[in-house]
Amino acid sequence: MINLRAMFLFMLSFVADAMAKGRGGGGGGGSSSSGSGGGSSYDPNRDDSLQAIINMAINIVLALIVLSLLVSICRRLDHVTHSTAPYVLLAIVTSTVIAGYATSAAIVRFYKPALALYAVNGFLWDFDIAFEPAVCLWLIHCRGELVTTSQFVNATPWVSQRWKRIVDWSLAALTFIIAITMTSVLLRAKVMRNEPRFNVNLYLYYLDVGRNLKFAVVGLGVLLLINVVISLIALKASQSRGRFVDRITTRLLFIVLPFVILGITQSLAFTIYREINPSIGAIFDLVVVVTGGICRIGTIGGLMATMRVFGAVVPKTIDSTLPLPVDGAHKLEYSQQSLATQPPTGLWHDPPSMPIVPVQYSQPSYYPLRQGSPPPIHKTYNS
Repeated sequence: MINLRAMFLFMLSFVADAMAKGRGGGGGGGSSSSGSGGGSSYDPNRDDSLQAIINMAINIVLALIVLSLLVSICRRLDHVTHSTAPYVLLAIVTSTVIAGYATSAAIVRFYKPALALYAVNGFLWDFDIAFEPAVCLWLIHCRGELVTTSQFVNATPWVSQRWKRIVDWSLAALTFIIAITMTSVLLRAKVMRNEPRFNVNLYLYYLDVGRNLKFAVVGLGVLLLINVVISLIALKASQSRGRFVDRITTRLLFIVLPFVILGITQSLAFTIYREINPSIGAIFDLVVVVTGGICRIGTIGGLMATMRVFGAVVPKTIDSTLPLPVDGAHKLEYSQQSLATQPPTGLWHDPPSMPIVPVQYSQPSYYPLRQGSPPPIHKTYNS
């Protein structure tokens, strides 16, 4: 297991060292006019401004925090008592978030990063935008199926029906496809800037198309998050009507939902503000990185918190996550039969390992006797 204290000390030392070198305190050989000595190992393409150093440090810190969450998720996968598939996707999404923060730290550190680094970074964040909400929706689908095990519910909640699954996954796939298209268009515009025969009109056209695709990606991402909010509230309402107590849904509602709502607010507010004020500084970029990191860490941590929950409690059943009969025609009949076949606890006098002897009751309805028949003889069993 990762030592959190050692990780924290490493992050502090790294940030302090990086900021010191960014201010020019790289070593004692700075007297040489040719740039040799302590500062000669730095690439002139490197951005040593204070804003770039802080942005890089924040990305690295967020990457290490998400890495600790990934380690916890992988350790808990073997102990999940319910559906494991959503958490496998959660581990994949968490890995892409770590790689996204690492590549973002490299991009902000250099003036002209490699084009391949931009492409990889764009792909990673496009995957996160589309499939991080999909993990929440997939888990909601799985929890909605268990609601039908309650005898007070006659139909599957709409959040788990087939048409809802098709809509959710189609929306996630569409978001990912449009996001990849946006990244490709913006990369093409970046390539055109370095071409010998630079076409200004075509370059501006690509930028305009990329801007419109960016609005589409933001809109679809917000729509996915709103879908998570509505589906989660509807699932909790269906469980309440069915007298179904689900600890996993409760944790999703109280831990994940606030960060999802914060993500919706952040996406809309920052997109609108960026359009109103195009000439924004580096401080705004730092705020975007920090708030986005808080939303992602809160969402991933909340989903991880549902991995070791004991499960759902259905009325008149044991405390278990094992599926109960879900056939609507036989569900209530099964529950009534299972209750009717259970003997009253007062009819058993001896332990189960010994022969069962009926206990005499004052009510003659338990043991009716004929007239003139001798009283029953009770044998004594020696232990």
